Amino acid sequence: MKYLQGYGVAGPTGGLVVPNVAGVGGTTSASLLIAAAVREANEPGNRKKLRNAIADERHLFIWIDHKQAVAAAFGSGLPEDPPVLPDGVDAVWCVETLQPARVWRYHREHGRRDLGRWSSTP
Repeated sequence: MKYLQGYGVAGPTGGLVVPNVAGVGGTTSASLLIAAAVREANEPGNRKKLRNAIADERHLFIWIDHKQAVAAAFGSGLPEDPPVLPDGVDAVWCVETLQPARVWRYHREHGRRDLGRWSSTP
């Protein structure tokens, strides 16, 4: 997932605009997580890396920058429709960058699951 730079330095002719995550609803529906998962699963570099992996299952891990509107989709509940993943991708994990991070996973055989919150520190 490509990161959006949400902050910048104000120029001499204007103030500083600081975008933030939108509230839940409208364009921040859980379908944005599906769109992100499908887009990244079909990205040629990701497909090649997973296709070449010697493994029983191939999992794609996507960091969702908490400054992007798609991060608000975590608050919309689980997506209704599963992502259509290409061959060679068995599961996709979407994890928010803000900690404790919200974690959502879709597995081809086990379906979708909200795994709650995770933190790298105790």
